[in-house]
Amino acid sequence: MSSTSTSSTNLNIKWHENWAFNCDFSGNDLTHIQISGESCGTRCAQTPRCSHYAWTTYKHGTCWLKQGQISKKQAVEKNDNGNVCGVVGPYEQISNEYPIISNIFATHYLDNDSDGCALPVSHYTISYPVALGNIMALKYLKFRPELCGQVLTINCGHGSLDTIVTNSKPEGGLLLYTSTWNKLIKNNKTENVSCSVQLQFRNVFESSEPRCYYKLGTITSTTHRYKIGILNTYGRIVSEATIDNQSAHPRGANSSYAFDFDFVDMNKEVIFTFENGMKNSFRLEECLHHQTEQIWS
Repeated sequence: MSSTSTSSTNLNIKWHENWAFNCDFSGNDLTHIQISGESCGTRCAQTPRCSHYAWTTYKHGTCWLKQGQISKKQAVEKNDNGNVCGVVGPYEQISNEYPIISNIFATHYLDNDSDGCALPVSHYTISYPVALGNIMALKYLKFRPELCGQVLTINCGHGSLDTIVTNSKPEGGLLLYTSTWNKLIKNNKTENVSCSVQLQFRNVFESSEPRCYYKLGTITSTTHRYKIGILNTYGRIVSEATIDNQSAHPRGANSSYAFDFDFVDMNKEVIFTFENGMKNSFRLEECLHHQTEQIWS
């Protein structure tokens, strides 16, 4: 569900600087979260790409964070009492809050893996893979399954490159696959280099919506373990996944969450909660099945 409008006029909307009662912006939903109306504008301002918002009474209070260029003239009157809408400015003004980590030891990674993060085959906008190690110098980028599929900008002294986290290797720093190594290191024959790295607010698909998927091998029509992941989160890191208030956590190095259930109604929702408190929910029938895993090289 997204916020929808019941009227096409904004003549009766009374603005209080950048917000107003009884109004809405149609479409362009980024995500939604159950919070108070008073907190909705602040949450939008803190969320990458959120340029405007609407708060409705749906589920006792839902904040709909929205993206794209916007003006107050595009607001429409909403007849439901208590609804709020507002603008916070263009999302391009929101800066990256993740720090750059410098002087990370990087090596040439020669294996071609479909293991590790076990990302599903798809049309990714990022084609340069990287494996993360677990050295302390990586700080917030020390490998954990929740980093699978996230975008990192790496610079080894010859320009920056956006890469995608596809694997992990113990006791290492940055492990650059051959395509990534050749792009970053150019013709340098050096076996080991020092690089900087930073997590980015960027998606890995052309669409702006998060994508829910089943890990390869998951069967949903009988008694099996449900392994469900999420990609395209625009730099947001998952902290928890739940179905019917039952939590699951990644098992192994991949980022899918393993639920041990008997048969589950496919109309049930899986809810992903991010470290910043935001949530994305999907009906189980909306999560995608993939026949193979992506091969990275």
